[in-house]
Amino acid sequence: MIMAGFLYLGAGLCMVILYTIYFIKHAKLRLNFQKGALIYIILMICLDVIAPILLML
Repeated sequence: MIMAGFLYLGAGLCMVILYTIYFIKHAKLRLNFQKGALIYIILMICLDVIAPILLML
């Protein structure tokens, strides 16, 4: 059960590192989301929070 937590923690840390590197290389930050894609982005964030909780049950 704890391994699932480490898996998601590692994935999250890697995404933070990759985002930081990308942000440093590209000084300006622009978000070009379409309005229809916003709901899917919010749902994926919620799923990323709920998935490790369900795996540890």
